[in-house]
Amino acid sequence: MNPVVYTIKDVAELLQCSESSVNNLRERGILREVKGLPGVRFNKKEVEALVGIVDEYSPLQYRKLEKELMRMEKKENPGSKIYSVKERYNYLKDMSTHICDYLEKENFGVSKKELDIFIQLLHKELEFKFHF
Repeated sequence: MNPVVYTIKDVAELLQCSESSVNNLRERGILREVKGLPGVRFNKKEVEALVGIVDEYSPLQYRKLEKELMRMEKKENPGSKIYSVKERYNYLKDMSTHICDYLEKENFGVSKKELDIFIQLLHKELEFKFHF
């Protein structure tokens, strides 16, 4: 399990310095102590940001970047069709319904119940794949 806080010793090891140097950073306000915990603890992300360790993007940050990329692509290529994940999901879901309606109408030997089950399973699979 990855810790969410670091001790003075952890920070000293990460920064490759003495524990007294870490205390000096804390006293100067460069590193802020997490209050309400036993002992002296520091926020992991704050410590890692201090030394330039960049963590992966959170899902929210990723969506913001994806939207910004789409906005930039649309600006560069105003005539192109760039679809978001949600738009692709909705398109595939609608197309599966249309295909099943066509199969039922053309009487391909598939019962209405079988088509309904197929649509439900396909929609569940789409929801799983697109995380909706």
